[in-house]
Amino acid sequence: YSFAKMSHWHFCLCLILLYAGYFNAVGGMKTLRTLNQQHFINILQSGKASLIYFKRTTNPPIRLFLQQLEKSSEPLEEYGITVAQVNCATEKVPKYCENEDVLKKAYLFRGNMMLRSFAIDTLFDVDAIVSNVLFILLFNEIKYVSSLADLHDIENDMKGRGDVIFTFVRAVGVPEHRAT
Repeated sequence: YSFAKMSHWHFCLCLILLYAGYFNAVGGMKTLRTLNQQHFINILQSGKASLIYFKRTTNPPIRLFLQQLEKSSEPLEEYGITVAQVNCATEKVPKYCENEDVLKKAYLFRGNMMLRSFAIDTLFDVDAIVSNVLFILLFNEIKYVSSLADLHDIENDMKGRGDVIFTFVRAVGVPEHRAT
C-alpha cells in the first residue's frame, strides 16, 4: 500500500465512524415529554413522583433551562421520576397555567401532592436538577441520628421489618456552604 491509499482509507474510515457516532448521539437524545391536561392528571393520579415545568413561551433563558431539564430526564427516570412539560399556550391546566409566575418555576409532585416548586434559576444544570429533586424526595426518608436515643429508636422501630444502613456524615454541604 502506498501512503496516499492508506491515508485515503483511514480518512474514509474516520468519516464513517464520525457519521455513525453523530447519528448515534442524535438518535440517543431524548426529547422532553410534552403533556396535555389529561396526561398531566394521569401522572398525578399514578401516585409517582414527577417534575413538571409549565411553559408559555420559549425565550433564550427558558430554552437553556429546557435543554438541561431534557438532559436530566434520563437520570431521574432511572429513579422512577417522570420529567415533562406542559405547554400552557395550548393546554389550560387550572392553578398552574393561570399563574403569571409559571415561567419561573418547575414543580415537583408525588402523586397529586405538590411537594415543592423550584425557581428555574436554581435548576441551572443536570446536577442541580437531579440533586434538588432527589434531596426533596429523600428528605423524609432518611433519618439523621444525632444521639444514642435516636439510634435506639430507629433500631427498635426497624427490628424484624427491614435493614438499617448507617453512614457517618462529617458535615452537610461543601465547605463553601458552611463558611461563616
